[in-house]
Amino acid sequence: MGAAVVGILTTLATYKLAAEWFGQRVGLLTAWLWAVTLWPMHLGRIGLRVGLMVPLLATAAWLATLAYRRQQNGLWMAAGAIYALAFYSYAAVRFTPALLVVLMAYLLWQKNWRPFWPGLAWAAVGFAIIIAPLALLTWQQPEMILGRVGQVSILHPDINGGDLWGTLARQIGSALGLFFWHGDEIIRHNPAGRPLFDPLMAIFFVWGVGWCLVHWRRPAATAALLWTAVMLGPTIFAEDTPHFLRVAGILPATLMFPAIGLSHFAAWPKLAPLWRQGILVILLLASLTLTVRDYFIVYARQPDTGYLFEAAARDLAERILAESPETAVVLDERFWSGWPSVRFLLHPAHPPTFFQPTLSPLDPPVVFYLWPHEAELLAAVPQLVRGPAIVSAELGSWARGDLEPTPYPLFVRYTAQPWSKNGHTPAAVYDDFYMLWAEPQLEVNGDVLRVKLHWTVATDGAAERPPLTVFVHLLDKQTGQLIAQSDAPPAGGFWPSPTWRPDLLVQDIHHLTLPEPYDSGRHQLVIGLYPSGQPENPLEE
Repeated sequence: MGAAVVGILTTLATYKLAAEWFGQRVGLLTAWLWAVTLWPMHLGRIGLRVGLMVPLLATAAWLATLAYRRQQNGLWMAAGAIYALAFYSYAAVRFTPALLVVLMAYLLWQKNWRPFWPGLAWAAVGFAIIIAPLALLTWQQPEMILGRVGQVSILHPDINGGDLWGTLARQIGSALGLFFWHGDEIIRHNPAGRPLFDPLMAIFFVWGVGWCLVHWRRPAATAALLWTAVMLGPTIFAEDTPHFLRVAGILPATLMFPAIGLSHFAAWPKLAPLWRQGILVILLLASLTLTVRDYFIVYARQPDTGYLFEAAARDLAERILAESPETAVVLDERFWSGWPSVRFLLHPAHPPTFFQPTLSPLDPPVVFYLWPHEAELLAAVPQLVRGPAIVSAELGSWARGDLEPTPYPLFVRYTAQPWSKNGHTPAAVYDDFYMLWAEPQLEVNGDVLRVKLHWTVATDGAAERPPLTVFVHLLDKQTGQLIAQSDAPPAGGFWPSPTWRPDLLVQDIHHLTLPEPYDSGRHQLVIGLYPSGQPENPLEE
């Protein structure tokens, strides 16, 4: 919600600035481009602090323009104060003093210093008041504010590989490419490689840049050019170019260029007004359509998008919230402390019970959400369930961090529900000890046969026996030919046979991919157990 509100307010800020510099039509078109261009729209949905930098810079520039034209000291002071607020948003704002220097040099060359005095002094007062706490923190703990810069700078030999000038040239080329042919590759920032402008708006971007170059003596035209050039610096001088967060500072000015091109097209005398207006509307709607396609269809359906926006963590929280009120929920504490989205969705005021191997056994219904990659931790689960209970385990959604090469399941969900043996007899007994408690439950879904089994043991003592593998084979009844098979530890390995107890019924699900439609008349299921790694020694039924 906060990001959306900031994005909406940025539409107003970009309109005000562009209208003040180039007229109302350019202002309206710039606001439209902010609202429908993929990258700015994404900033309005993602909720990163860089989203605050753009409206603050645009508002400060708008107020400074008004102050310069009206010679009002109060506006100068407000512009300085809002500019200082931008330093609390994102590190790329530290390039803006260089922008101010070149802008002031240009304006002083074009005019003289008198229109800036004493306005700049009032702006400095407003800036100093707001920036004071941050300046004090920087003085006291410089590594907190400045440490990140050295880690990503191309000046570092580990990043430039000893070839600073060659790296700089490549960085500049990559930065210029973000407008037309190749954008940020980081999925969290952008649909991988998608440039800032779609092909339609790229044409008008070039038109607007060309017009500003021709009319460079106009302060607004040169200001837009310098703003874009200087604010490319944060991505040019850092790794991972183009990095759309570091370069977000270009947006208030850069969006003016296609708006200028569209505005001049709308006034093109070689076309009748009705044609100009109609084509303009079609162009704007076509750009919106491309954004909707690339963002809500292509981007939303990419697996990496879900990984890098931690869809698995959201799924974990939603599954916990969906548990019945009478079910006790036990959660691995690492999810609470390591995934803020889980803590936010579950509400910190009502945390679940945190998992400890020393917990007292719990009566069903109970559910455990645990990290599936520590065998020692998972081995404690069977001892924490008080029988009789029917138990199961399933892997949750898959996750992958920014720097992790392959995805992995984020959590495993153990469940225990009340169970009664009364009135039931085993469907099969293996080695007079392991029991298939009921007939297999079959479910066909397209070319997948889902087989649900339930296992238990006659007496305690399974821990003294070797771990077992369950085999589920689908055979042709007439020829005995193997059609499909699943050989796997019971319950995916999360309820291994040494943990089975007579008061626990272990649910075990297998999926068989079928090369032909399932036919109960022609096909036969063969189910059994063998010591893991010894398929040639199945247990006797």
